[in-house]
Amino acid sequence: MRNLGFKFIFAAAMAVSMTSCDSCGGDGKSDLCDHVKASAANFKAGMQNTQNHFVVIDYRSADEFAKGHIPDAINIPVTNKDLDGVQGNCPYVKMVMEEADLNSEIFVYGADKGWGINGNAVPGQLACKYGSDKVTLLDGGYDAWVKAGYPTEQ
Repeated sequence: MRNLGFKFIFAAAMAVSMTSCDSCGGDGKSDLCDHVKASAANFKAGMQNTQNHFVVIDYRSADEFAKGHIPDAINIPVTNKDLDGVQGNCPYVKMVMEEADLNSEIFVYGADKGWGINGNAVPGQLACKYGSDKVTLLDGGYDAWVKAGYPTEQ
């Protein structure tokens, strides 16, 4: 369980940043579950202050990941085909579940302010399976992390 003081502050700061996506995988009809969208500072603070098991998922290409990534991130690149499915039952979620159980918190990021391929679809699919309070998207992606001066590794 997170530190309650931090959790309250973090939740209040994130309330304005909640977002959802209007499509689910390939069907374009189902709503995705909400997830938290956090600035680089709040993303980093969330990882540092969680007392739960968590994973950091980089869904950029393997080439982008090799050039630099957030320390301890796991690269699980995504394609449109990986997101086919309904409400958290797509192949991509199954790949993530090999790294994280349902009690995990998921910190996820893509390439840039456009969040890379499929925008909110990745965190939306994960939120459908893990819960909206357990999935945090880095607003601005990896570029925002680098711009904030936070550590990276290759």
